[in-house]
Amino acid sequence: VLADVLGVLNNTAVVNSSTFDPFLENNTSSTVTDVDTVADVFVVKDGPVSAVAGQDVVDYSIVVGNVGPSVARDVVLSDVVPVFVLDPEFSVDSGVSWNVWLGSLNLGDLSSGNSVEVWIRGLISSAALGEINNTAVVNSSTFDPFLENNTSSVVTDVLTVADVFVVKEAP
Repeated sequence: VLADVLGVLNNTAVVNSSTFDPFLENNTSSTVTDVDTVADVFVVKDGPVSAVAGQDVVDYSIVVGNVGPSVARDVVLSDVVPVFVLDPEFSVDSGVSWNVWLGSLNLGDLSSGNSVEVWIRGLISSAALGEINNTAVVNSSTFDPFLENNTSSVVTDVLTVADVFVVKEAP
């Protein structure tokens, strides 16, 4: 069965002979097979180990793929970008064009063995401290037997830098 087949398969076999056949009703046989689809979708997220608050733009690379064996239908990537990543935007064409990130992206159907790369970027807020934990999740309407690889996270250490100086003038 092909990977993109959905629903029910009907198969009919017919036999004929040049010899007279008095029982034509048994010359045809049909069977119906329900086709179950299974697709192991996955997500792998990569990002910077550290970033400077108020200065650095973080770029997250997110790869969404389908191990198969069936076509993954209605694939959706979700990523609730932390509040300390300002003005998040995404690209699906290697950074040629950017769009406002709204938290999820419908990737449509994904064939077995194929993957899509999505980039998300944003400026680290000057108010950020400690670590920023960012998680991506992928789902599909096709049954997925292995959910452990549907989530991927990146932790970025936030560095703070201050250029403090003093100027003293004598009268």
